[in-house]
This record gives sequence, structure tokens and C-alpha cells, in this order.
Amino acid sequence: MGKILSQVLELIPSPFSIRLAALASRHELVDLEKWLPDNLTTYKDIFFEECLKFLREIQFGAAQVSSSSFHHSGAIMDLYSETSSTFLKVLHAHTGLVTSSQLSEEMERLHVTIMRANPKFQSCGATDSSISDRYAEDIEAESNSYFLQMYSCQLTVDAVVLKLSQFKESSEKREQLIYECMIANLFEECKFFPKYPERQLRIAAVLFGSVISHQLVTHLSLGIALRYVLDAMRKPPDAKMFVFGTKALEQFADRLVEWPQYCNHILQISHLRNTHPDLVAFVEQTLARVSSGHLESDGGNNSDDQHHGSTQLTSVNMEETTKELSKGCTREG
Repeated sequence: MGKILSQVLELIPSPFSIRLAALASRHELVDLEKWLPDNLTTYKDIFFEECLKFLREIQFGAAQVSSSSFHHSGAIMDLYSETSSTFLKVLHAHTGLVTSSQLSEEMERLHVTIMRANPKFQSCGATDSSISDRYAEDIEAESNSYFLQMYSCQLTVDAVVLKLSQFKESSEKREQLIYECMIANLFEECKFFPKYPERQLRIAAVLFGSVISHQLVTHLSLGIALRYVLDAMRKPPDAKMFVFGTKALEQFADRLVEWPQYCNHILQISHLRNTHPDLVAFVEQTLARVSSGHLESDGGNNSDDQHHGSTQLTSVNMEETTKELSKGCTREG
């Protein structure tokens, strides 16, 4: 994004900046998948509400939304419409940042309405085109090979995460593409997780959470990943995906301090208290420290305590997970 455009977007009120960013994105001057999450993180409910108004105008027409709404030509509205799938995808992935339950519910209703009216948006939580269309055969083949080795116990999850980290930071374009393809494959595979055998699902959960923990996904992808884990934990305790959600969360527990509102959403899952009391206690402790401002204290002792608690929780859970996965590999071997 150009410096001038960036400064303009920061200076003007949200209703104007959202529309300007939408138009600028059509000329590749703004990356909406980065710009929207950044502003949602900073301005939360206020910005979220303005984005909802923008989506409603696109879906229902400005005149039907509000008498004070913007009025644009058909050509401008067509340009806005081309960005609506991105707005919808980002907002739906970042409802965890919103403190107002009314806004969250409104987002869900609007999401359903737009999905029904626009079948082409049905895959808005995933990629816009098939992975095979976007990556060369050798890139996709190598990407898939790491997953196959992991699920067949020839590679550990830690080894795959290390590979991803190396590829992400590599100066070689081919390795960067392998990283991108592996992350895209992981997200594409989400829709099949409910059908996974128990052991493979646990491996997938540890990998999914580790990808979040090691900051291998950012911006929109991070929002989608966090939302997927939260939705999984909302499943009944006896559901396979509930196990996936809790196992994934354990891997990135040390990052929860970054997302207080996400912690609140976790604590609203009532059955989690009965099944994972230690995890709930840790989330409550994290939220309490953030709320009291201890993490910013000059002494730094509380940060050390927080880090120690996180390390203790993660190490215990990782030890249990390693044992479970090792037993599964031994049985299948």
C-alpha cells in the first residue's frame, strides 16, 4: 500500500475508509485480507459494525439499509460487490474479537442470508480455487508427501512444523510455495476432519494448534484457524471434533494472552469446565492477568509467572499427546 493512501485511510472515518479500501483493493493498492483484520483488532466493535453496514448495503441496496447511507452508481456498487466475499470471510473469521453479542448474532444472520443468495460464496471460508489449479504438480506432490509421512508416523508433528517454519522463512521461491501449498492443504482438509479416524484426527489437531502457536498463519488465515478451533470446542463433549478443538487449543495456550476476547468466548463453553477444568482455569488466569494489567507491570514477575504456567500446562499436555500418538503408531506398526 502506498504511504499516502495508507495515511488517508487512517485519517478518514471508518465508513469512508472502508469504501475507499474496497475500491483500492480492486486495483491491488490495498490487501483487504490484511487491512481488515488489522483494523478489526484495533477498533473492534465500532469497525465491525461499519463493515456490517457496508455488507448490508451491497446485499440489500443502500436505500433499504438507512436513509443516511451512501448512494452510489451501479458501477461503483458492482465494484463493491466484488469485494463482498472477502469482507464476509474476514468478518466471519473474526467474530471472536467482538464484545457485543448482538453484533455477533447479526453477523451470523447476515452470513446465512448472503450465503443463500450467493451460492458462489459457499466456499468463502476456504480458498477461492482448487489447490491443484494454483500450484505446480511437483509443489503439490511434495506438500502432500509431508502430510502422508506425518499421518503414517514416518515424520513427527514437530518435524513438519519445523519444515513449515524453514520453508516460510526461506529465500527460495520454491520452498515458499511449498509452505503456502501446505497451509492451503491443511485448511482445505478441514472439511474432512470429522471423518478422520481418531488417531489421525489427534495428529491433525496437534498440527493445527502448532501452526497457530508458531505463528505460521497470520491475518485472515489466523482468524479462520481460531474460529475453527472455537467452533470445534462448541461441539458436544462426546463428539470427535470437540477432542480436536481442545487438543488444538492446548498447543497454542501460551498465545491466548494476545486475544482476551477469544478467552471470553472459550469460557462461555459451559461443558468445557467439566471436561477440561485445568484448561479453563488457565484461560481464566490468563484473562485475569490481562484485565488487571499485570502483564504490563514494571517488575515483570507476573509475566514470568504467566510464562511458567503456560509452559507447565503445555508441557504436560504435549507429553500426554506424544504418548497417545506414539502408542497409535506402535499399534499400527
